[in-house]
Amino acid sequence: MKKENQRLRTFYVREILLRNTDEEHCISAKKIIEKLKGYGITAERKSIYNDIFALYDAGVLDVKQDEGRNGGFRVVSRDFELAELKMLVDAVQSCRFISKKQSSSLIKKLSSFLSQYEETQLSRSIYVYDREEKKSEVLYLIDMIHRAISENSSIVFKYTEITPSKKKIERRGGENYIVSPWSLMWREDNYYLIAFDHDSGEIRHYRVDRMEKIKINNIARKGKEEFEKISLARYYSNVFEMFKGREEIVRFRCENRFAGAMFDRFGMSLTVKECGEFFEFYAPIEISVRFFSWVFGFDGALQIISPENVVNEYKMQISKAEKMLEKTNLKN
Repeated sequence: MKKENQRLRTFYVREILLRNTDEEHCISAKKIIEKLKGYGITAERKSIYNDIFALYDAGVLDVKQDEGRNGGFRVVSRDFELAELKMLVDAVQSCRFISKKQSSSLIKKLSSFLSQYEETQLSRSIYVYDREEKKSEVLYLIDMIHRAISENSSIVFKYTEITPSKKKIERRGGENYIVSPWSLMWREDNYYLIAFDHDSGEIRHYRVDRMEKIKINNIARKGKEEFEKISLARYYSNVFEMFKGREEIVRFRCENRFAGAMFDRFGMSLTVKECGEFFEFYAPIEISVRFFSWVFGFDGALQIISPENVVNEYKMQISKAEKMLEKTNLKN
């Protein structure tokens, strides 16, 4: 074992330099020799210099030597800059579908790219609204979807929805969905799969964290022509575009079948009052024409109850649309 460790000396020298040096901190050859003893490795100053120069010449490490009494060696550039890793850590911590445990594990892995001195700066404090604390498998589902796309294979899965009582149930009575995956989209901390649905023969989207028991099957992907006809930017805009306008606290009444859509839009912390086949809730809304069109898109299953001024504005928008339709019909 001792001889095997000796063979790994250059590898451990690299690890010592990466973890113990950066732009502000260097380490002497003497200190490196001391740390190598912890790995059961003996070395002389000359061999340490040879290892470091070999790592530099091979392009493995960008190392600079500082002369003088407090001099030594330090790594001056890395695969990731500190600012880049801070951004990645913020992104990981901000994802609602990543559990705290999974987030901590990913951040620990990202920290390994830094020195022990810089690592403390990755301790970020970010509040994540409505994070689901259960074990998340979304990362693995995304990886499987990407694999299916690269293999030109369709996928099979169960699709779930949320009831007003916040219970997860399978859609279609638990029947399988068979789709051909073509693209993934990211919106408000959620991944959406854009796919060709084999049953309907249409391009549709599915929230990845609502997909379960996903499998890659041996059926080649379908819907290439249909997918190439759509503009992803326009599709994203039509389906996901946000509302802009003045904010009001709006009271809604909604049919139970659209509970999942409401939780998707407003978060799982939404408080609802169940009323038989309907449920009611309050939500802060930016009032705009796009908001009214969003409500209208539920074909009466979603109703604005109050405040009165918002109800009246909605009625005016419907009336305006009717008048425009009448004008169009008269011209034709």
